[in-house]
Amino acid sequence: MKIAPLPENELERLAKLRSYAILDTEAEAAFDELTLLAGQICETPIALMSLIDENRQWFKSAVGVDAPETPRDVAFCAHAILQKDVFTVADALADERFSDNPLVTGGPKVRAYAGAPLISAQGLPLGTLCVIDHKQREFTTAQKATLKLIASQVITRMEIRRLRQEIHPQFAHAAGVLASISHELRTPLNGILGASEMLLDTDLSEEQRRWAELSKRSAVALLGAVEQVLELGREVVTSGLVPGGG
Repeated sequence: MKIAPLPENELERLAKLRSYAILDTEAEAAFDELTLLAGQICETPIALMSLIDENRQWFKSAVGVDAPETPRDVAFCAHAILQKDVFTVADALADERFSDNPLVTGGPKVRAYAGAPLISAQGLPLGTLCVIDHKQREFTTAQKATLKLIASQVITRMEIRRLRQEIHPQFAHAAGVLASISHELRTPLNGILGASEMLLDTDLSEEQRRWAELSKRSAVALLGAVEQVLELGREVVTSGLVPGGG
């Protein structure tokens, strides 16, 4: 078995991977659906979104495999991240790099493999979107091209996820400020509204009544504006800009 060498930019690569704060997190539909699609397109029983950590490959998303990770030394994906294009193995048993690999001789019995590297905008390989078959086979040109395309979508979703995590605390703070300001404004406005209504229930001159009604209308309008600002803040914080948003 041949162990894949480390990329020349390994330290930079690991730092970039960890900047996503994605390792050892729960499954997410945004990635699971792409992994499932890759397996369906390539017609394989196994499909994985594999991230290559310092000493392991960890699966953010997996179809057909229960293990959450494997040692990096035995990972086909550790070889795949050294490539710019899709890395394929048609028959692992006939390939001296993998013929005695425990992933080949034992579970999950890898025989054919195709992995598209997950390359960041900075050109750093973070892992792969890969598919695995239990039988010897070639992957078609169309399947490899589609796998590469889906891998680019995985990276895009990783970037969106990271951006949401960075933006969320800022908007959460903004929401708190908006709520505080709204409370501070609504309290005196409600007082003005109540006082105006009480005045209108008393004997007033025509001019006094006109001013009291103007005061009431102004208070109602301002309360409506405050509520609109607060609602806008809620919509921003609960939108797609934050984790769990639409």
